[in-house]
Amino acid sequence: MSIFVLITMRSFVLTNKALIIKQPILLQKRRIELVDIEAIEERKLSINSSHDFRDFNVYRGKQTYIKRSNEKDIKITSFETRNYHSFIAHVQNERRRFKWCLDDDKLCKLDRSWSGYGWMAFLLLMACALLYSLLNR
Repeated sequence: MSIFVLITMRSFVLTNKALIIKQPILLQKRRIELVDIEAIEERKLSINSSHDFRDFNVYRGKQTYIKRSNEKDIKITSFETRNYHSFIAHVQNERRRFKWCLDDDKLCKLDRSWSGYGWMAFLLLMACALLYSLLNR
């Protein structure tokens, strides 16, 4: 799982005309024009784990779907995205005809809250440990 997370790691760049999605390890780059985005839908995200017939909630956050015409939706989660709330607010603001003045202090407070970075660090550590153990055989 942690190697999969490392390989599919994405980077998002927002310009005033496009959203650029980069996957540096897979050497892929995708450009999505903001006029091609039909809708942005935000939902709750819950990551659960089970052991011995018990369910544990590992992470609660948000998940955003960027819907495009005749193409597959893009899924962005607060678990995998740094400064998620600021990023989504700016994407939605760029799509508006009349721009809003965003309160960056409130967005920074939302971004500074616990956002799954501990789990990402744990997965990265596990991936490194797995690679180390495989290379030492």
